[in-house]
Amino acid sequence: MKWIYSVEDLPYPDASVLGGKGLALFQMTAAGLPVPKPVCIGTSAYDLFVDHNHLREKIGLELYRKSIRDMRWEEIWDASLRIKLLFMKAKIDGELEANILDTIRDHFGDRPWRSDLLPLRRMVRAAPSPVCTNHTLTLPDLMR
Repeated sequence: MKWIYSVEDLPYPDASVLGGKGLALFQMTAAGLPVPKPVCIGTSAYDLFVDHNHLREKIGLELYRKSIRDMRWEEIWDASLRIKLLFMKAKIDGELEANILDTIRDHFGDRPWRSDLLPLRRMVRAAPSPVCTNHTLTLPDLMR
């Protein structure tokens, strides 16, 4: 199964494959805007990660304990922290992890990394209301 896409892989990018942000990045590249050549981890990889860790069920338990209309802001905050912790503790499927690392090496090669950082942005689709998170990972973190 294909999990990671470059511009060459998808001449006609699709939001159902890349997600909205991935699609926008591919469209900006196609329009000739000065953006770095993108590599996008597709929605199927996200689905594999969520399913592999049974996160849909766990998120559902957090979100449907109590009606959101009846929650105080502190309860909503606590639920969001518990959901974030679920993602942080989750394990990446071994084949998916190897595919991600190989793609990063193939795409970026041995070029020096600016501050050794790789910025990532993802949209979490498992929740009824998407949760946006920003992460900055060091290359050694990815190589573990």
